[in-house]
Amino acid sequence: EIFFRENYNRNWEIFPGSFFAHPLSFLSEGPFSETHVVAEGFSNSWIVDPDTLKDFPGSYKENQDGSIDIELVVYFKSQMYFYSGLIMSSGVVLGYLGYIWYVRRKGMTSSVLFSKKSII
Repeated sequence: EIFFRENYNRNWEIFPGSFFAHPLSFLSEGPFSETHVVAEGFSNSWIVDPDTLKDFPGSYKENQDGSIDIELVVYFKSQMYFYSGLIMSSGVVLGYLGYIWYVRRKGMTSSVLFSKKSII
């Protein structure tokens, strides 16, 4: 069982392995979502089944004494949605700035771009 002493919220997730190995994992439920419960009245707890870890090679290492070392990523889904929105918004702003740069480079003015006269 793993405890995370942060106020319980269903958006906390854990995922085996490195975050960069699974960068889009925030779009789906983590493999331990069903075992996520409130612990000690306020914090987060997950029950990690060693057999589930075997589906994620590289996220654990078996020791000679039979114990295992695991690598888990803890993340907050709502924060990942914010980052996704930030990336998309930045892309839109960069696209708009690129369009303005293109128009100015071609020598077009706003009166040509937004006139109601038909060129054809």
